Amino acid sequence: MGLTVLHAPLHAPSARLHPTVVTRQIHKHRATMVGLTEAYGILPALGRMRGYRLVVESGGKDRHRGQKDNPILIRTAMRSLGSGQVLGCDAATPLRIAPERWFTYSAFEVPHVGAVCHVVLHPHAGVQDKASGLLRTDNDRARQYGRQMKGLEAMLDFAAAVGWRAVVTGDLNFRDHGTDPRSPYDILRGHGLKVVSRGLDCIAFAPALGLDVDVVHAPASITDHPWLVGRSR
Repeated sequence: MGLTVLHAPLHAPSARLHPTVVTRQIHKHRATMVGLTEAYGILPALGRMRGYRLVVESGGKDRHRGQKDNPILIRTAMRSLGSGQVLGCDAATPLRIAPERWFTYSAFEVPHVGAVCHVVLHPHAGVQDKASGLLRTDNDRARQYGRQMKGLEAMLDFAAAVGWRAVVTGDLNFRDHGTDPRSPYDILRGHGLKVVSRGLDCIAFAPALGLDVDVVHAPASITDHPWLVGRSR
C-alpha cells in the first residue's frame, strides 16, 4: 500500500459555513492520513467521515479551540500503534489569536512501509522577525512558541526511540528563513527529516518514506492557505 499525506489548513469561520466542502475535498485526495488546522468548528462533520478515524482529545483548559484546532484523520484500515494529544504551550496575548496550542499524534502500521507517526501542530502566530528570520523577543507568544519547539524536539526524539518514522504537518506560523535553533525547520532537519514548505505551511518526513510533495487546489470558501499532499513513490 502506498502512503499519501494531506496537510489541510482551514480558515475556521469559512470552514464552519462549508463543512461538506471540507469533507469532499479531503475525500478527493484519498489520503492515508490528514493533518488539519483551524478545524475546531467542524469536528462533528470530520467525525462522520467514512473510512477515517478522527484523533482528538478533550479535557484541556481551552474548551473552544485548543485540542480541537489540529486533529488528525487516519484511515480505519491502518493498525493503530497509539494516538493522542500533548499540550504544546499555554495561551498568550492577545487571547483572540493565541489560544492553547497542542500537538496531535497518531502512530500506525502501514503495509510494506512499517511504523509511521504523524504529528500535527499549529503554533502561535506573529512570532518571527521578518528581517532576520529569528524568533522575536518582544512578546509572550514568541516565548510560548519556543516552549512548543522544545516539545517538538521531544516528540521527534520519542518517535525515533521507538522506531517510528515521522511525518510532521502544520501551519507553522514561521517561514523557512534565517537560522534560529528554535525554528521548526531547523528542528525538523536536525532530526533527519526532509522538509517541504510553502510559506507558513509544511510537510516534513523521514526520507525513507520517499514522498513527492505538491501543492493542491483547495477552494477559497474553506481556506486561505495552500494545501499540500505528499505521495510515496
